[in-house]
This record gives sequence, structure tokens and C-alpha cells, in this order.
Amino acid sequence: MIKRILIVTGVAAVVAVGGSLIHPFGTLGAPGNSQSVLREAQIDPETLAIFQRACQNCHSQQTEWPWYSHVAPVSWLIARDVQQARSHMDLSRWQDYSNDDRLRLLSEIGTAVRNRQMPLPRYLLLHPEARLTDAERQQVYRWTRTERSRLWMHQPQATPLQLTGELRVAIGQEVTSAIERSRLSVHHELPDTSEKKQRESE
Repeated sequence: MIKRILIVTGVAAVVAVGGSLIHPFGTLGAPGNSQSVLREAQIDPETLAIFQRACQNCHSQQTEWPWYSHVAPVSWLIARDVQQARSHMDLSRWQDYSNDDRLRLLSEIGTAVRNRQMPLPRYLLLHPEARLTDAERQQVYRWTRTERSRLWMHQPQATPLQLTGELRVAIGQEVTSAIERSRLSVHHELPDTSEKKQRESE
């Protein structure tokens, strides 16, 4: 009986170690990457600290990998979640997003945090320190609105259409021709009242 238990334990250990060497979603990165988050954003230190505590572990290159993230199959699930989170929004690459992408992401952040959709409940089970108070949720939401307004103000304005002299002449000629065609069409459609009156007099 003891021999059987030892065999099962040994097999389980081999499977766990072997599985830990397999990374279907890519090799886990080193914890605490030096790349900062939300670069080029105007954000106060208090709000930035909230992002660092509640968001960057999945949505940046600053992921802190716990010990169980190196044990299969848990490691596969965690790596998949982080990969999907980064593909949707990577706060370490904020400066690489276009202005339109930043506006869209800010809107999504504000909505998700205010409606308690983020951080994910299952994440909070293992990371209670990421739980946000109502005041912190409002703080993040107000910042997203402020930052969106700032980006809107710096949005490039479309330059008015400049028409060259030749183009203005061509457009004018086309408009004149269209008016003439319309006048002739109306003229041909009108009945000949003089002929009608002559038939009536007879």
C-alpha cells in the first residue's frame, strides 16, 4: 500500500515538474519589469498608485508572478489570463497607443471600474489588496473623464478644404450647366398654353 502511494506521489511530482516546463501561452516574464505604466498620461500620484495596485499585475509588463503561477496547470491558466489582458490593454505601452485608442481605452476603464466589472472577482479572491473602495472607483472614473477631455482638446483639427482657382472655375461651370439643364427640363415639361387656347376658341 505504501509502495503504491509512493509511486502515485512520484508520478504526480514528475507530471507537475514536467508540466511546469511547458508554457502553451509563452514563457512567464521576469517579475517587476522596469517599464513604467501610463507614460505620457497626465495622472496624479494617488490615482497612479491605484492602477499599480489593482490593474498593472495583469494589464502591464509589471506582472508579479506568485509561486503557484509556476505550477501546471495553474500556470497555464494564469499565463492565458495575463496574455489576454495585455492584448486588450497594456499600460506599459500606453505611449504607443494612438490618440483614438487612448480615448477608447479610457472610456472602457471608467465604465468597467465604476460598474465593478474590474478588477475581476476571481482575481480578488487571491489578491484582496487589489479590492477598490467606492471612493477609489470614483477617483479612477473622474481621472478617465479628465484625461479624455485633455486628449480631446489636443486632437488634431481637420484643415479646411482649400480650392485652387482652376478647381473653383470647374465647379462653377458644372453648377451652371446643372442649372441650365434643369431649366430646359422644366421648360419642355410645361404644356403649350397658346395652342390649348386656340383649340378652345375653335
